[in-house]
Amino acid sequence: MQLLRLDPNDKRSWGLWPEFERRVRAFLHIYSPSMGDEEMFVTELRTRWVQTPKLAGYWLVLDGEGILETRIVGHVLSYVQVQYTQPYIFVYQVESEKLGESRPVLIELQDKIYRWIVELNEQLRVSGGKEITYVEHWSHHPAKVWNRLVPEIKQDRVVEAIRIDVASYAATVNQEYRNGVRQ
Repeated sequence: MQLLRLDPNDKRSWGLWPEFERRVRAFLHIYSPSMGDEEMFVTELRTRWVQTPKLAGYWLVLDGEGILETRIVGHVLSYVQVQYTQPYIFVYQVESEKLGESRPVLIELQDKIYRWIVELNEQLRVSGGKEITYVEHWSHHPAKVWNRLVPEIKQDRVVEAIRIDVASYAATVNQEYRNGVRQ
């Protein structure tokens, strides 16, 4: 397996974009069904890729030898985010149909992200901006899965996000009003 970074200056990437977009959408449907406006999200991805390709880390995972035998078996969706003037790399989606066999590709991904950060930091130093000092990886797999696949990567901290439907809050609050706990 190997990684191919999509680049809008490469004709081959334009031919692969529809499959990348299909995979991103499928991932959203499975893991983030309530994320909001899907069309707006995909338009933002495409716009970032075309207008500021250096800020977009979009990769496809390829498997097979030769043009006819090669299949797309995964993707990585990452990009530069800024939180309170601090830029960082946000890895939003990492998916492989062959997760158990993906260790070499994950090592390659770490190398490519590191090289990307070095390149971006060189530009940030010249412009006087803050440097990228961390990568934030959102994952639907527990941290122990990533620790097993790539134990070399030190996880600075693991944070779990819990999405709660507003209706469950309303049901709890309404029950408390009925029980006299809230006035």
